[in-house]
Amino acid sequence: NERKLDKAKEVLERCYKVMPLELIPPTFYDLPLELIPPTFYDLTLADLFYKTGDKENAQKVLNTLLTQTKDELTYFTSLDTYQASLVEEDYYRSAAMAHETVRIARDNKDEELKKQAATEFLSILKNNPVLTNLTMQTIESQDFMRLYQTLPDFDKQLISIYLGLMDNLEL
Repeated sequence: NERKLDKAKEVLERCYKVMPLELIPPTFYDLPLELIPPTFYDLTLADLFYKTGDKENAQKVLNTLLTQTKDELTYFTSLDTYQASLVEEDYYRSAAMAHETVRIARDNKDEELKKQAATEFLSILKNNPVLTNLTMQTIESQDFMRLYQTLPDFDKQLISIYLGLMDNLEL
C-alpha cells in the first residue's frame, strides 16, 4: 500500500532526525526490530530506508557507520598482539560491523556502496598480522589449513569476516 510506505518513510526520517547516528554507538545486532534496544538501531534503520525506497538516507546511515567502523578498525589494527587481545571483543564487534555494513548494501543491491565499503574495510583489516598475506591461493594450501587449526577462535573469526568481505568484491 503506497500510503503505508509513505508513512513508514516519514517515521524513519523522524527517527533518524531525533536519534542521529553520531550520538549512538554502532551495533552489529541483526535481531527482529522488536528485540533491538532503542540505542541499537543503525543497521536496521539503513535496511528499512532501503526497503522504503529511500536510498539516499540509507546511504547516509551506512556512510556514517562506514566512517565510525573504519576509525575503530584502524585503531585496532594499529595495536600489537598483546594490546589487541585486551580489546578482542570490541575488535571483533567492529569487524562484524564492517561485514554487516557491506551485507546491508549488498542485500539491497547498492553495488557501488558495497564495493566501496568492502574495499575500504579490506585495506584496513589486511594490516592485522594474521591477515597480512592472506590470499585465495594461500587459503587453499595445505599449509594454511594446518595453520588455521592452530589459531585462536578470534583469529579464525577475523579470517572468516575477511573472506566474506573478499567474496563481496568477487576476488
